Amino acid sequence: MAGIGFELKKLTHDETFLGDIRAYLYAGIVSSGPWIISILCLSFFWVFSAPTLDIEIQKALRVTVIYNYAFSLITTGMLQLVVTRFLADRLYLKQKNIFLPTYVGLIVVTVVVQSLSALIFYSFSHYDFHFKIIGIIMYVTISCIWQTMLFLAAARDFLAVVGAFVIGCFVSFVLAVMMGNPYGLNGYLAGFTIGQILIVFLLTQRVFYEFDSIVVCRFDFLRQIPKYFDLLLIGTFYYIAVWIDKIIYWLSPTGERISNLFYSHYPYDSCVFLAYLTIIPALAHFMLDVEVNFYDSYRSFYGAIVRKGSFQEIETKKNEMKKVIFETGSRMLVLQTVVTALFLFYAPLLVDFLSLEREDISVIWAAGIGAYFHSFLVVALILIMYFDERKMAVGVSFFFLVTNVLFTLYVIHYAPDAMGYGYALSAFTSLCLGVGAVIWIIKNVEFLTFIRQPHVKPSLPSEGATDLERPERGKAAVASAQAAGAAGR
Repeated sequence: MAGIGFELKKLTHDETFLGDIRAYLYAGIVSSGPWIISILCLSFFWVFSAPTLDIEIQKALRVTVIYNYAFSLITTGMLQLVVTRFLADRLYLKQKNIFLPTYVGLIVVTVVVQSLSALIFYSFSHYDFHFKIIGIIMYVTISCIWQTMLFLAAARDFLAVVGAFVIGCFVSFVLAVMMGNPYGLNGYLAGFTIGQILIVFLLTQRVFYEFDSIVVCRFDFLRQIPKYFDLLLIGTFYYIAVWIDKIIYWLSPTGERISNLFYSHYPYDSCVFLAYLTIIPALAHFMLDVEVNFYDSYRSFYGAIVRKGSFQEIETKKNEMKKVIFETGSRMLVLQTVVTALFLFYAPLLVDFLSLEREDISVIWAAGIGAYFHSFLVVALILIMYFDERKMAVGVSFFFLVTNVLFTLYVIHYAPDAMGYGYALSAFTSLCLGVGAVIWIIKNVEFLTFIRQPHVKPSLPSEGATDLERPERGKAAVASAQAAGAAGR
């Protein structure tokens, strides 16, 4: 995603307030598009339709959209990092002609697998046939949106991405309201789904416009799963960790059963999703500042290694990289601290605006604190993967999953008044582990870079140089590291 980051950074070069606002707006939509769409559409539904909408329909509509987003993200997230690494490797080798057939292959796999899984799930639902069909289509469509986002870094056309989400959001809202009034729950879901289908169509059109290929479809990326199985584990552990506390609360004694399949929890769902919105400025800042500036220093450091620079030059580049991480990270820390502080300060007003109970303020505070630590945990994981320390990333993401389960269960059973603080404590401890890993990596980056290189026995006396000393081997190592950086995003 550094590609889009560089393009967005150009908007800030005119040094105007409007340019900065546009850049952050675009970065926020590119980094959090599907997520923002779901929250905005649901919010609009409540504002325009809640007075005349039956409470049971409201609950069913909300939980259906949440379930489709949650489980589509978990299931597609298992493969996303593997596919991204595969694309990054191909991009480094200047094999962009493989992008389009890979995209088609990925969409085919996604549609088939997600259709079957959704069919099995919705077949047990007590809702009518039309609801089941719409639910399956929505689930598959949202899954395709997640997968299509993987290819936007190579396309580097953020305007098309922003336009697709804005148009899709507008269509989802308008059609949901128009179709929901006469047709109820099925009408709302159908209108929302049509807007999501339009997003997929517009983004797919951009992919076909950007990439050319004489081959229609390829499934080469599937053969990368054994090679990059650790990336599959990272995606699996992380995305389950993001949702596991909500799932536990859904199934807890205080959870609410909407139907035989759907569960919800009031007020935990509303408070956590609201707190998640505070992360968007940090993600936008990361794309505009941290990733772009860090990527420059990152390439410069490894470029010195490829050029066989002196130890002093490599050490200088390393110090520059450390400085960039500290400076850009400090700016992100200030931004996220201000946003979270404002969120916590105005929590009472948010409670009144959303018609929540006054007792729910503590839940909003806990969710806001958790989201604060979570935003930096995401950055730490990405930096770890930039340096291709995949086993460390597996450990951090698995630790996040385990602690979120344990702390959430502890709060539910032994400290129910501390709702939300299990997630916050999990995010904090996982962040500490992630930051420790980043510090250790930066401190030992030269050792890690050289020690990983393959060493082979010389077959001839004249070939006594090790692979590490061969320029082409060094370049291959840098290619792997740079590809890992792209995969991290």
